[in-house]
Amino acid sequence: MALVKSNVALPTSVRLASAPSKYDLGGLQVGESLIELDIMNAKKAAARLTSALAAYRKRNPSDKRKYSVRSFKHDGADAVGIWCVADPVAVAQD
Repeated sequence: MALVKSNVALPTSVRLASAPSKYDLGGLQVGESLIELDIMNAKKAAARLTSALAAYRKRNPSDKRKYSVRSFKHDGADAVGIWCVADPVAVAQD
């Protein structure tokens, strides 16, 4: 490998369009959930869902609904889910 001094123009940076999330958090209604079954590590799966929620919030700042990520046992196996637990519009009307 050799380091050579040159006058090559700086190439433009290329950004790929982000792929849509596989987690449809925008489609969840209060009380509904998305569950991941057959997971190997509950902590990693919960971290992945938490990360997906943070990315969703960043892409959709107008969505003020509350979500909860929980790990639990489902038919004796580990599972992780994310629940839509509250809609601030409904809470404000009460």
